[in-house]
Amino acid sequence: MATAPSFRATAETSPPSATGRSAGYLTAAPSPEEKGFFYSNYVLPGYDSTVDESAIAPIGKPKELGTGTAYLESWPMEDEASTCYKVMRCLADAPADSGLWVVKDTAWSMQPEGVNEDIAEKLMGLGFNVMVKGPEIGSSVPQSQSAFNTHTILDVMSQRGDLDASRILVEGYSRGSMIGFGTNAYAQTFDRKVLYSNLTDPCVAVGIGLNNETAEKAVTLPMDLALLGIAVAKGLINPKRTGAFLRTVDLSYEGAKQFVRTGKPLMNGEAGQLAARTPLDMQATIAFFRHSRTNDENIFRQILADRPGVRFVTPEGGHGGALDLRIIGNIAVRFGRISEQLAEGRSPEELDYRYITYGLKSAD
Repeated sequence: MATAPSFRATAETSPPSATGRSAGYLTAAPSPEEKGFFYSNYVLPGYDSTVDESAIAPIGKPKELGTGTAYLESWPMEDEASTCYKVMRCLADAPADSGLWVVKDTAWSMQPEGVNEDIAEKLMGLGFNVMVKGPEIGSSVPQSQSAFNTHTILDVMSQRGDLDASRILVEGYSRGSMIGFGTNAYAQTFDRKVLYSNLTDPCVAVGIGLNNETAEKAVTLPMDLALLGIAVAKGLINPKRTGAFLRTVDLSYEGAKQFVRTGKPLMNGEAGQLAARTPLDMQATIAFFRHSRTNDENIFRQILADRPGVRFVTPEGGHGGALDLRIIGNIAVRFGRISEQLAEGRSPEELDYRYITYGLKSAD
């Protein structure tokens, strides 16, 4: 079974840049000479991951979310890492005729349940079905492999008749947005089209090492953690959200091990590599929190500068701000603009992306 090389191995096999460093591996912030380079020679790894369809199993009973029903399942993969996922399929009570699904990978430390159910409930209320894929259970794999596995799972769901996976929408926060770049990057490999992506605070565009960039991030980390704590505290004291927050994070010993395993692949800069391989016609809104130093905003902006369909926004807050109801509301606004156009009779191919990203005034 072929697996992706490690990043050190990628560095040894990738063509070097003009500065002598390879496209596959960066341990520090790029030098000024490298800032125009950014992974131009990076090649998406191929994987042999498949789903063990005979072992797909429900987890608990279906759950009514108000605007639809959530089905949580265990999806084991047939790969060298013996990866397994919790996958939540959310079926809207009143799905739009387009049949479009929103595909979402989870943030670091987050499970499909809890806050992601809140987001799914809003999206189902707009007529979208939703698939939320949780973190790897029992293994640690590259972000590229996780994105590849997202498509592999979608293929199986399509074959089972669960959905039409030829056209999808992507949503993600933090780790979920980093993998979302990979979902876009691998779409053509799977004969799939990502119509639109809403990505919030992707991080670590280049690998973290002992350098000034890392030191600056360390200085601002306490602020990020404090703002995250405030967001969590607000959720816990809100009686309507307390249960959701408690289900969002696995506080068990196994959950702690999963947290560590899932975090390791996030630190080597692969998110920047995947962003560099997204289609040039990618349509997306990417939010970078104004007070977050973890997100490598300037680098992602440079990597994606030649994609006219990508819009960048800078909401207030630190990295934990994506747990705020205001940000969840922004997700509903953007996907709501898609829903409105579909309800008016537009086909998915006729979407006006100016309206999605800028609102009605800029679409006139």
